[in-house]
Amino acid sequence: MGASRSHDAAQSGPVEALRRTLAWAAGAPWPHGSESGPVEPEALVAALHAHRLDARFLRRLGEPGAPAVPDAAVRRVRERLDATRERVRRQRELFAELAAACPEERLVMLKGSTLYAHTGDPDSVRFSGDLDIVAAAPERAVRTAAAALDLERTADAAVLDEYAGLLHPELGLIEVHSYFPVPVLPPSVRTGAASPGRNPGAWRHEACIGEHRLTHADLLENLADGIPGVLAPELAVIVYAAHLYGDYLRTMLPLPAGTVRLDEVATVVDLCALPAFRPERFVRLVDRHRAHDVIGFVRALAADVLGLDPFDGVLPPTPDPLFPVDLWWDGVEGFLVDLGWHPWELVVRDRHPDATLGALDPAAVPVAPGAPAVVTAATAAPDTGGRFAHRTEHGTEFAVTATFTDTGTALRVRVDVPTVPDDRFTGVALYFGDNRYEVFHAPAEDGLRLDDYSTSRTAAGTATVGVERTAQQDELTLELPWAALAASRTPDGRRLPLLFAVRQQYLGWGRTAAGLVLPLRLEHS
Repeated sequence: MGASRSHDAAQSGPVEALRRTLAWAAGAPWPHGSESGPVEPEALVAALHAHRLDARFLRRLGEPGAPAVPDAAVRRVRERLDATRERVRRQRELFAELAAACPEERLVMLKGSTLYAHTGDPDSVRFSGDLDIVAAAPERAVRTAAAALDLERTADAAVLDEYAGLLHPELGLIEVHSYFPVPVLPPSVRTGAASPGRNPGAWRHEACIGEHRLTHADLLENLADGIPGVLAPELAVIVYAAHLYGDYLRTMLPLPAGTVRLDEVATVVDLCALPAFRPERFVRLVDRHRAHDVIGFVRALAADVLGLDPFDGVLPPTPDPLFPVDLWWDGVEGFLVDLGWHPWELVVRDRHPDATLGALDPAAVPVAPGAPAVVTAATAAPDTGGRFAHRTEHGTEFAVTATFTDTGTALRVRVDVPTVPDDRFTGVALYFGDNRYEVFHAPAEDGLRLDDYSTSRTAAGTATVGVERTAQQDELTLELPWAALAASRTPDGRRLPLLFAVRQQYLGWGRTAAGLVLPLRLEHS
């Protein structure tokens, strides 16, 4: 069961103009005869950065038939590109310094300036906020690099791919990876296991995301000839495709712009066109590293947005696109759901997150001063909890109660969950669209943490969290300023879409023991 192919570009107006200009910058032909009108300069400057397309955009501006863009906007992009080129130069120097400080680690660079390293073309540079590397022994690499280059360690050791971080005083974060994940979909998604329509009401959810791990040894086997620490184009394509699908997978409600970055799609196209690219080797690597899903994803994006097929004659035709997203953006196993294929929404969003969440049949929750609204979901009584997805190990019971209160200045959310055992932690996620919050409570580690992943930050106050414990349950309370949540409201200001999720997971980012995800629509004005 595949989602039908959807070319969902807006028919006219500023969104369509912006989408088409970004696609053109990434390599698509300019759609002559388009009636979308001129692009809005401020939106274009911001979206070019979101998609990392500055260099590609400026290179194509000199072509016949290029779109008209005000000189002031072009100057801003050019100035930003000059700074990016300097940043890339210094990041490459930093990578060389790290490799020299840790020769036994045989460091490998991921993404970043890979294409530039292959071509030397200054128009192939892209902004990267961090430097991603993989080491033979991550802990040893972190300790050695920190001491040799006087770098600050920013994160404790982890068991996922992002092992630890180092902070450079000027260039920012260096992420040391222990491996690189390639998302792998379960076969059951093709038979409806991720379909909301086939799983109404309380959805016992078993469609989990899998992964194949590209190890340091895998990377070393596929380094480019004569370019230290840089991947050969065949495996670099897989890494970019896996990163693209990972970003998409974890962003169920698309960002305003750049849910997937078109520069990465264009980079895949360029890597496949390099003289050093060997199709037969690439096909073997796709099979060996179970990369069919991620390659299918970037191929569908290239076809539907850029009108290009970088794998034509290399891979057989792919089935209709079916690329589910995860209801929880960082759950290890995930709750996969197929919301259809809307590639242009991933370029520039045209639908409000409330419309996207509507595919899950969210429950209406009225929130008013002096009238707390209570929502309950329990695996032991699935018929009384409304619409939710759930999973527990060994069929154990798991019940969650959420109480929403309008304090006048903030939304207070109290979450009652079973007392978490010492070998686990509780995670609570509130995903409003452009506002995303996540709480982690690990009592055995005396830990309570609130992370704010919101794409739009304001000076309207910050979220707070507290916890109280009894023998039977933990009570987590969050306060979220209404002013901060304004970015996620529907245009009429009356509703807030909310994907509300709770899970209890084994420490060390182990498997999920129990989890519930509820789509809600808070009604508040």
